[in-house]
Amino acid sequence: LVYHDLKEFDRALDYYKKAMQTADEVGAQNISGRAANNAGLILREKGDYKEAWRYYELSLESKKKLGDENGISATYQNMSVIYKWLNELPKALDYVDRAIEIKTRLGDKLGLVQAQDTKADLLTRQKKFGEAQKLIASNQAMVTQMGTREPMILVY
Repeated sequence: LVYHDLKEFDRALDYYKKAMQTADEVGAQNISGRAANNAGLILREKGDYKEAWRYYELSLESKKKLGDENGISATYQNMSVIYKWLNELPKALDYVDRAIEIKTRLGDKLGLVQAQDTKADLLTRQKKFGEAQKLIASNQAMVTQMGTREPMILVY
């Protein structure tokens, strides 16, 4: 993560690939899935959406085998961002809706606020302002109910 944060993407990608290989060798599927997701993030930032998608699929496969619903949801949300950047908004909405369904089922309010914020952005890009405003209002209510200020940044 350090090299990722320093924007040394190639170096970070090498470490994520090594982490995936080592994790696969020792049977640590949770670490392999997390490293694949992080590699996808780097590739997405570099604009290599096809390769990022491949890593997200590896991550998703790993997380599904483990039953890691939070991880599955996060990967769906990351996949939606690729479609957003490709301006394929209906596909982006499909993936973010998958993330929202999981976050709702899990009762993960912070995750739900994040996913609904992504969806509101997508709806705004489609000029569906009324739907986007409803999600933002829902997020404001949830954040107020949570009693924490951290997610307020998303709402504003």
